[in-house]
Amino acid sequence: MVAVDKESRIPIYLQLKELIKERILQGEYRPGQLIPSERELCMQYGISRMTARQAIGELQNEGYLYKLQGKGTFVSSGKIEQNLAALTSFSEDMKRTGRAPGSKILAIENLRADSQTAGKLSLSIGAPVLRLCRLRYADAKPIAFEDSCLDGARIKRIDTGGSDNFSLYRYLRDELHIELCRAIETIETTLLCGRHAQLLQVPENAQGLLMERVTYDRQGVPVEYVRSFYRGDTYKFVIELKSL
Repeated sequence: MVAVDKESRIPIYLQLKELIKERILQGEYRPGQLIPSERELCMQYGISRMTARQAIGELQNEGYLYKLQGKGTFVSSGKIEQNLAALTSFSEDMKRTGRAPGSKILAIENLRADSQTAGKLSLSIGAPVLRLCRLRYADAKPIAFEDSCLDGARIKRIDTGGSDNFSLYRYLRDELHIELCRAIETIETTLLCGRHAQLLQVPENAQGLLMERVTYDRQGVPVEYVRSFYRGDTYKFVIELKSL
């Protein structure tokens, strides 16, 4: 086992980070594999718990590792890339990257539009909206919390067929004959706190991404307003730019 050099000018946590990273890159630690716990790393290298935690935290932020609460820290298979140039569903994105998509429906409820939702969907404040909240999975790992609001006068109910893994976009197209054609999307960094952190199985105030999207039909009428909170250690967005 390669040891850390406590006399080096390089901080110990950076040395440990590079040792773990090298094992991942060389295939000694494989995707999905559980790595030694913080306590085990402390014993192996004679370092403090804080040092081990800092090294693991940086590898999480860079997408090499991910944590599952109560289970430990695992090697990531790489960040999931979503192409922003195409209007696709979550399930389509996962299948395109070779991952198994999954969902858990947390809520389906009829509400009244607040000022923000009304503005996004071009509705009056207090107009009916249908809200769908889901926890999204890739290869059984939670990666996103998705909060969708739909025009409740147009979409009064959703029939999931008893399945958490139903496709909303397919349901809108096939059952309600609403074809989604374009979307306006914004992305910003955020901190995952409270319920979001708990559902996504990340530490409080972990780095995340907040995506807001308004999706329109062929007539240019807004159909869906969705706010999605993504784990920052497992997801990234990609867009191709072309010269004019």
